[in-house]
Amino acid sequence: MQQIYTATLTWTGQTQSLGLHANARSAQLACFHHCLELADQPPTSPEQLDFQGGTGHWEDVTFEVTQVDVQDLARNERSLLHGYHVMDVHTAPTHDGTAFSCTVHHDGKVIGHAENSGTGGCSLIRLDQPYRAAFQQAAEQWAKDTGNDFEIEDAFLYALLDCAHNDQVAKSHVLIRTVTGSEEEDIILKSVNLSDPQILAAEPQAHSGWIIGTGWKDIGRG
Repeated sequence: MQQIYTATLTWTGQTQSLGLHANARSAQLACFHHCLELADQPPTSPEQLDFQGGTGHWEDVTFEVTQVDVQDLARNERSLLHGYHVMDVHTAPTHDGTAFSCTVHHDGKVIGHAENSGTGGCSLIRLDQPYRAAFQQAAEQWAKDTGNDFEIEDAFLYALLDCAHNDQVAKSHVLIRTVTGSEEEDIILKSVNLSDPQILAAEPQAHSGWIIGTGWKDIGRG
């Protein structure tokens, strides 16, 4: 099965993803380049990070490289959201970003509303009291699954918004995510033949297609 690698760093109590990589060496190089930015006395080569069992250290920075299967990585994204989704999303541009409002649903039932003024700061999530604790628990589990640990409930809400946006785009376009080296990019392709070798040609890449109501599904490599 197709294998790729994830790289993460932990520094000052925060965990940060360094993206997806075609091989372990690429992942270790990503760790090395971040170490050059963070360390007071940076290493002179990647080998100085001395990876053992997939873990490397330098000063107070810890790096971890993990091998994962593409199918696991591109699994049903909805399963990570524990039955939550948003609807009635309305957006408006602001001088600092984008304002939005939406309804929050769980298993098809409206449980509250969320909004953001688009002028900085976290979103306001107003849920009916019986559902508040369950939403927080789902957000915390999502954070563990995805490696996000900053403003967890707000980040979880934005994951719901991303899914809603992708569903909308996928109604008229083929939405493909390509992963190349350490970078991840969403590419919208309209009316394409996914069996065309020119569409998924470049190596090394892992590709997944967005399926409405489901999430990212693995479609392999070019």
